[in-house]
Formats: sequence, structure tokens, C-alpha cells
Amino acid sequence: MFSSVTSRLSNGICLSGVSSAWLLGCLAVGLGVLLPATADAQSTCRTWRDGGTRVGTIEHEAINESSGLARSERHPHVLWTHNDSGGQARLFAVDTRNASHRGVVRLERTGAVDWEDAAKGPCPPSTIDRANEDENASAADAASSGDTSSEENGDDAPSNARTSSEHDGDASSTDNDRDVSSSPRVSSAGSPPTCLYVADIGDNGAKRDRVVILAFPEPDLPTDPSEPVEVPRSAVTPMPFIYPDGPRDAETLLVHPSTSEMYVVTKTKEANARVYRIPPEARSADPPHEAEFVTTMSLSHPVAYGRMATGGDISPSGQEMTIRSYLSLFTFCVPEDDAFEAIFDREPRKASPRLTVQSEALAYGSEGDILWTTSERRPAPLIRMRPRSEKSSSESSESSDAPSSSNGHGGPSDRPKRDALSKTLESFDCGYAPAGPGFVWLPLLLTLGYWRRRGREA
Repeated sequence: MFSSVTSRLSNGICLSGVSSAWLLGCLAVGLGVLLPATADAQSTCRTWRDGGTRVGTIEHEAINESSGLARSERHPHVLWTHNDSGGQARLFAVDTRNASHRGVVRLERTGAVDWEDAAKGPCPPSTIDRANEDENASAADAASSGDTSSEENGDDAPSNARTSSEHDGDASSTDNDRDVSSSPRVSSAGSPPTCLYVADIGDNGAKRDRVVILAFPEPDLPTDPSEPVEVPRSAVTPMPFIYPDGPRDAETLLVHPSTSEMYVVTKTKEANARVYRIPPEARSADPPHEAEFVTTMSLSHPVAYGRMATGGDISPSGQEMTIRSYLSLFTFCVPEDDAFEAIFDREPRKASPRLTVQSEALAYGSEGDILWTTSERRPAPLIRMRPRSEKSSSESSESSDAPSSSNGHGGPSDRPKRDALSKTLESFDCGYAPAGPGFVWLPLLLTLGYWRRRGREA
């Protein structure tokens, strides 16, 4: 009843012109926070519903600065996240149904200066080549040993069959009992396996002489979430690079889902962020690979924090990408018959996610119809966003299938009350969804109306 009344009231306010002050308020929200899509944007380009649904809170004690997100290809309902600068070289598996902890993966003998973003994509050729070399070396070692008794009896090679270089910590060496089951392989259809990418590219002072992207095959989840899975150093491919125009701060890594081309978007207070390309053929070398400047892309927003790129992802189709800032989402699209890099020249569609403290991470869902995002500060909510074209009923149906959150911080148990309030507030949006919580935009409208009345009285 109350919702229907407010809906009629909002229609009267926004459409019939009863109060020009309220109309100005609606226009202010639209112009200041969420501009409508431009004519240049393709009809297939999504406009995300503002706010989003909080499915739970990431509460694992080791996740204190969730800085990047990447969707798992191998494990349903799993996102990978990692900490920001000063953390260890490890990733955490988070359940998308309730933000619960699923496991930890550690990268053996790998540094972590300032990890800022994560992505998934086809493994780069260097990773596949290295895995094939390791497998061939293992096979050659087994053949040269001349000991066939263990093979005939079905036993494994002895665990102490190691070379002296391995005892010295040489990560490039192999041994007869090395487990290569998780090594990447090209499938029978010719498609490369999936790798996780981690961007160690943070550089607040623009002083690092080189930065690096790490790639490794997505590992298994541990059977016991409290026991970490170790990724051997030999399975990690470091791809160090430099910028052609000097050091830059960046927090956004994009990996194309078909070509594994890597793109880094710089973080700046200006409206135009710079985009650099790193080819998948890049691998550890001295001097490091020089990234190629591609173009600048428009991330316009009236507030500086709304222009600073803090994370992003490319959709599974490869025709859409979303960049997030502390305050906004920018979604870009490109037609199927256009080159992907034309996407950086498009005008974005904008949306406003829930306001959280220092939001930096973003990832697409498996079908490209969901965006996941979270915050660097604890308690960190895991937020699911859907396109505006979808009805709220579809979101409710999926939410009912998700297990209830037991963490007591915004789980499904208290969602109906918040959703009812959100729908009521959204009835005043005049074609735009509210920018963040109602306490941000509603006082703005009331203030504009007050001063408008004061002006008439004067």
C-alpha cells in the first residue's frame, strides 16, 4: 500500500511538474552521479541497477584489504580475492552464495609488493610451454633412471629422487615425483587452459622501475579450507614490464577471455585514464618487456574519487567491460565485428554501486549478467549487481536458492526489510536509481526544495 502511494506520488512529482524543485533534484542526481546512456552505446551494453544485493560479509581474518576479484573457471560459486600491499603472495576463495571462506592458495617463493587486481583468462603461451617442458623433463628423468620395477608394480617413484639443484632451491628444476597433474594443457579442441592472473602494479609514488603480472593455472580447492594449497614456483609465470613513459600508478588489470591480451588502466584523478597493453608472449626477461600505450579512456565524474580506476573486468563474451572507481561503475561495449580495443574509445554507461569504504575489486559472473564487488576495509561486504533490464523477481528467486548467511552482517535473513525500503526509495528516482543509500540523495532533494521555496517567498 505504502509503495503504491509513493509510486503515484513520485510520478506526480517527476512527470506532471507539480514541483519544479523536486524535478531539479532528480536532474541533479542524474547529472551528478548517474548519467543516462549515450546514443553511441550499443543496445547490448548493460546498464547496471544501482546499489546491488549484499549476499554476505567476507570475514576470514586474513583478508584485511580485499583489493582484487577474479571469477573461478573450475569451481562453481567461487571468487578469488587477495590483499593489497604488504600482504603475502596468496589468494583466498570466497563463496558467492554467502561470502563464506572456501580456502587459501599460496604462491611458493613469490613476492607481493603491491597486489592490486586479479583476473582470469587463457594461460599465456609461456606458462603452457613451461609446463610442457617440465613434463618432458620428468619423463626423460624417469626413462634415464633405468628403474622399471616401480612402474611394473604400479608404485610411485621414490620421494627422495631429487637433484642437488632442488636441494639448493632452484625453482626451475624438476624431479621424478613432481606432481604435474595441475599443469596447463591445450585441450583436444585447441583451446588453452585457464589461468589466474595477479597484477603487482600498485605504485602510489610512481617510483617502481618495473612492475609485474603473475600467471598460474587455477589450482584445486583444498578439502580442508584451513589447510592452504601450495602453488610451486615453477608453475608461476612472472611477466615484468615497464611503461614507455615512466612509472605509473595502476590498480586495474583486464585480461581478454579469448586472446589473453593484458591491459592495465592507470589510476588518476583526471577524467582520462591511460591504457597499456602487455602481450601474452611477455615473460620474465632482463630488460623487462615495455608495455605499449593504447589510448586514453573517459572516466568522467564530478568528484575525483569517482574518476580513479580501482578495478575492472572483461565480460565472458569479450564485448563488454566494466571499470569501477571508488564511487561509480563505467561499462563499455563494442560490437562483435569491431576490434576489441575500440571499446576504450566508447562512451560508458554508468551506475552507482553501494557506497562502501575504499571499494576496489570487481569481477563478472560466469554468464556476464552479474557483477561482483567488495571493499578493501573490514567488514567487507560481498555485493552482487544485476542489469537494470532484469526484474527484481529474478534476483529474489536466486537469493532464495542461496544458503543463509550465518555471519550476522547483512545476510539473506534481513534482506526483505532492506529490499522493501530500497524499492520505496527508488520510486523517487525519476528514471535514475538513487546514488547509493537514501541518506545521500534524499537530503539533497529536500535541500533543493527548501531553497527553491525560500527564493519564491523572497
